[in-house]
Amino acid sequence: MITWLQNLLLKHNSWLMSSLLVVIIAVFVLSVGPTSFFKQSNERERASVEYYGFNLKDPNTVRELQAKAQVSFSLNRPPAISGPQDYFYGRVAALGLANQLGIVNPTQDELKVYVRGLQVFQDPQTGEFSTERYKQIVETVTGNDMLDEKSFNELLREDWKIQQVVEAMSGPGYGNEFIGYKQFEGRETTYDIAIAELNYENFEFTEQPTDEELEAYYNQNPGAYTEPEKIDATAVIFPVAQYLDKVPPLQENEIQNYYNRNGWRYMGEPTVNAETGEQEQPQPLPLEEARPQVMADLKRERARGLAARAAEDFAVALNEQEVARDSEQFDALVQHYQAKLEDIEPYSRNNLPTDNSQLSRAVLQDLWNYTAGGRYYSSPAQTNAGGVVLLRDKIIPETVPPYASAWEQVEQDWRDENKRRAFTARGQELRKQLREAVANGEDFVTAAQDLGLTVREPEPFLGDEVPRELLQDRSWEQARQLAVHDLTPMIQREGKGMFVYIQDKQVPEISPDSEEVKQYVAENAEQLAPVFGWQAVMEVANQTLRSLSEQEEAAQQGA
Repeated sequence: MITWLQNLLLKHNSWLMSSLLVVIIAVFVLSVGPTSFFKQSNERERASVEYYGFNLKDPNTVRELQAKAQVSFSLNRPPAISGPQDYFYGRVAALGLANQLGIVNPTQDELKVYVRGLQVFQDPQTGEFSTERYKQIVETVTGNDMLDEKSFNELLREDWKIQQVVEAMSGPGYGNEFIGYKQFEGRETTYDIAIAELNYENFEFTEQPTDEELEAYYNQNPGAYTEPEKIDATAVIFPVAQYLDKVPPLQENEIQNYYNRNGWRYMGEPTVNAETGEQEQPQPLPLEEARPQVMADLKRERARGLAARAAEDFAVALNEQEVARDSEQFDALVQHYQAKLEDIEPYSRNNLPTDNSQLSRAVLQDLWNYTAGGRYYSSPAQTNAGGVVLLRDKIIPETVPPYASAWEQVEQDWRDENKRRAFTARGQELRKQLREAVANGEDFVTAAQDLGLTVREPEPFLGDEVPRELLQDRSWEQARQLAVHDLTPMIQREGKGMFVYIQDKQVPEISPDSEEVKQYVAENAEQLAPVFGWQAVMEVANQTLRSLSEQEEAAQQGA
């Protein structure tokens, strides 16, 4: 893989060569513990796993990276990547390479050109950048509390840097003919597969730990059962419903402007074409039909703004009047603003509440800035439900429970970890047995069923009609490269282990010089360059993931 990249970069973009190779080689020098970072894990398992400079076992880091990857995937729809999960690893790798290569943030003019060039922000009728579409998307992203506006702007700057890496690795086009040919060939290839599955929940794990093993397990993981420092807080809520009656009467031009910005939200029912009988896409309702809902939404938006202003005024009053937390003056201020007090479950820095629509990640994190000193309240924040200010009631210090009081959790963790290890080991054993059975002439389906696996045989499909379930993770990326009568390693997801077996693969006999291929390459030349670049990025990312997995398997076998 390194040699392939060397050849690629020596032919063009030589300025990246030495730095990029240093970065790529460095990521293989990784340290990983005996448990996988691909699965959900408890606090004990969250040791540092560096992936291109990002710790994938820090929940806050992963949460932020995932939110950005999800939004970025929707904005860019990068080629050669099957879905958001693959894109998550590819984006992190590309961003890590950009950072380690010293690619700086874009200037305002560079960022403007980049944003205006994104298809998602362009009017589908004219192909021109649409300010209204841009605002709609920003409002949708920030309104759903996926990212705040600052993080969204940061995401765009990161994506610009990532584009520089992708362009550097895509080249001036000399590889487009080959990539185009292989892509065309892959689309026209017919695959006949079988899917064999092992259920994790029903997987028998009967090993019983001794008391000595459990206590040793507890002692080998210092801090694993530590209850982290937490904030005991109260939320001062300024409900949006309380401010609806305070919204001034809506003017016609305000209603029209709001509808112009958000008309895409008010869709009619799907219709059926009378001539073809096919269902057509629903169209936005005209303003007069959507007026009641438009007015209600605009009024609620204005009320949210009033609620947020009230929260801001409340926080300013606390500061300017130096109001004590437990005082008559504080109670009077709450009464004056007709705010509501709501207890919040104590939370740590790395485990923020996610089930309260009246809060936001930003305000929950902000209160951690005021864990000492005289200030006991957060900065005000606007949420979907109105406005909010958090109050620090007390800090609950970190505690380390003795083994005697933690043993039940210790036993459960021991069982969970060892069952996962046994399940992974069983998957490796099954793959070996299935390969041997097929090599000896046995039918794969029969052999898999005899080994206790559940087998499905989807209808044969073309390479551009891959079943959706195979695109949800990296399973198809592994399977499509296989030879006939081979199978993937066991892919763990959704409570099961899955093997994809290639029963047959009909590759069309198409010459790279055929008119079909040439026409395909010509028509898709602009799209093929980023395909080439992203494939290079994903090859680097996948090699790193394989390296991590191999280290994990070696650690499990040596444990």
